[in-house]
Amino acid sequence: MLNLIVKELMDYVDIEESKITEETKPVTDLHLNSYDYVCLVGKLEDELGITISESEMRKFITLGDLDEYIQKKMKE
Repeated sequence: MLNLIVKELMDYVDIEESKITEETKPVTDLHLNSYDYVCLVGKLEDELGITISESEMRKFITLGDLDEYIQKKMKE
């Protein structure tokens, strides 16, 4: 799932894909603004057919947090 997140993230950042890990913090490390972050999550929701609430989204610090949440959500 992390590969999909990184693939979608590449539309918003100018960094080598290989430098992005599950420990990467999209807001602080990649300087993703809140609008782009919401758009990224929205694209993932659409692609995967899931819904991520705004309150849940605020809890994600790293891409690994987002990845873990999506994997759990996909099993529901």
